[in-house]
Amino acid sequence: MDSMREKAADQQRTIQTLTNRMNQLEELNRVGWQKQQAMVNRYEKKIQTQQELIDELAQQLQANRRLHDN
Repeated sequence: MDSMREKAADQQRTIQTLTNRMNQLEELNRVGWQKQQAMVNRYEKKIQTQQELIDELAQQLQANRRLHDN
């Protein structure tokens, strides 16, 4: 009887250990995803800023061409 109780207790500890580890891995995954998302957001902002600069330069170039064509 004690042997069965010991086995049950061992199994319960194993289940708890695995559950704890799974929770840790899920948290690491969540934090990793958040960091990746923040990095993507920074890159998107940089790309947007660069695109705005390109658009502004293109407008200036068109204005210069119009001046020279006239």
